[in-house]
Amino acid sequence: MTSVLKKNEIELKRFTSNDAEMLFQLINKNRDYIGKWLSWVNKTTSFAQIKEKINEWSEKEKKKENKTFGIWYKNILVGVVSFNYINKEDKNAEIGYWLDEGY
Repeated sequence: MTSVLKKNEIELKRFTSNDAEMLFQLINKNRDYIGKWLSWVNKTTSFAQIKEKINEWSEKEKKKENKTFGIWYKNILVGVVSFNYINKEDKNAEIGYWLDEGY
């Protein structure tokens, strides 16, 4: 995982396929909580789907269409932040995030 920002005990890192199990566990732990706002949560039911999603994020980042990072606090994955729908022409993007209910 490549760190892109570190400030005190908070770090943003790019996901790799090695992080899929950890991310899947975090989603499962928070399924009811984040599922209220994020429709994709209920459709994500397997570790393989998360691994595929991480690969998709990587491909979209290469095309400069999206950037997705894990949010780590004290070396624990606690959420995700992403720059979605990057519009190069208009120089804007949609930002989304979610955090573990405990944070």
